[in-house]
Amino acid sequence: MQVRRFTIALLFLLGATMTLLYTAAEARALQQPPAAEQPQDELSMTRGELLSVDAEARVISVRADDGEVWEFQYTDDTQVTGGQEDTAGLATMTGAIVTVHYAAEGEINVARLVEISSEG
Repeated sequence: MQVRRFTIALLFLLGATMTLLYTAAEARALQQPPAAEQPQDELSMTRGELLSVDAEARVISVRADDGEVWEFQYTDDTQVTGGQEDTAGLATMTGAIVTVHYAAEGEINVARLVEISSEG
C-alpha cells in the first residue's frame, strides 16, 4: 500500500513538473517577437541611388554612396515612404536617392523600410 502511494505521488509530481515546464516554454515563446517584427534598432541601413527594380524576383538594386551595389529582397511587409507608399511604385523611382533599412537573413538582405529622398 505504501509503494502504491509513493508511485501515485511520484506520478503527480512528474505531471506537475511537466505542466510547469510546458507553461514556461509557451510564455517565453510569446515574449519573443517574430523575425518579421525585428525592432528598428537591429536593422542595418544603406543609402544610395536606386538602380533597378525586378518586380518578378522582388529585388531592388542600390548603388551605395561608396559605389558598392547592394541587392535587397522586398516583401509584402516592406514599407515605402516618400514615394507612392508601396513597393509597386518603386519601379518608377529608379535614379532616386533611397535609404534602405534591412535585416540580413542568411545570405539575403531583406528590406523592411525603403525611404525615398526628396533630393536627387
